[in-house]
Amino acid sequence: TPFNGAIPRWSASSSLDYSHGPFSCFVGWQFTPPVNIIEQESPSGVIRKGVIPELSTVDLSASYSLSFGNISCAKLTFGCSNLFNRLSVLDPISNNTSNADINRSYGYPGRFIYADLKYSF
Repeated sequence: TPFNGAIPRWSASSSLDYSHGPFSCFVGWQFTPPVNIIEQESPSGVIRKGVIPELSTVDLSASYSLSFGNISCAKLTFGCSNLFNRLSVLDPISNNTSNADINRSYGYPGRFIYADLKYSF
């Protein structure tokens, strides 16, 4: 739509988790297919066309859990979203610049590296 940018009809994702003792890891993949955009503006009847290519992103994380006996008390996680820093292209038709994604077609941010510490008491 001219107000919200491209919205794909479907997308796919998959993930793999593995844990062994206090260690665990996660790999995730998300795929958004290409979108053909056709917009007809009235009253002049001008037709604009555009294509937004496919986009694949990969996420990774690794965790270590601390425990005392059988009681788990803390978990430290390091991760990266959008590991390969894939960015969607700008929507060639949408003129919306109010979204936080700076008018990116699918709203994906760039690479994001994080650390997380969870503590239970």
